[in-house]
Amino acid sequence: TVKDEAGKEYTLASLLKGKRYLLIDFWASWCGPCRKEIPNVKKQYALYKDKGFQVVSISIDKDAAAWKKAVTEEKLEWPNFLSPEVADQYKVSAVPTMYLVDSEGKIVAESGDARGEKLAAKLAELFQ
Repeated sequence: TVKDEAGKEYTLASLLKGKRYLLIDFWASWCGPCRKEIPNVKKQYALYKDKGFQVVSISIDKDAAAWKKAVTEEKLEWPNFLSPEVADQYKVSAVPTMYLVDSEGKIVAESGDARGEKLAAKLAELFQ
C-alpha cells in the first residue's frame, strides 16, 4: 500500500485494476541511471497506455522537495509516490529497480529485463 500526497491509499490490486501490465519503477531524484531510463519508459508508456499498460513510480528519496522537483522536471504522467517503506517491502537494494507485472500481479520481467531495449522488446511481445 502506498499513499499519495493527499493521503489516499493505493494497493497493487487497485493500481492494476483494468490494466494488462504494470511497470513498477523504483527510483530516486538523485539517481543518474534512473533519470536516464525515464525517456524510454515515457516512450513505452505512450505506445501502450491505451492498450492496458500502466507505470507507477515509487521514489526512495528522503527529500520530498527534491522528489517533487524531479517529477515536475521529468513531466511524469503516471502515478508517482514517495515511499522508501514500499521499496523495503519489495527488497529493493539499489535503484533503478523495475518490475513488470501482469494483471494478476505476477512478475513477468524484472531489473535489467524490465529496462531499456529489453523492456521495449518484452512489451512488443506482450502487446502483439
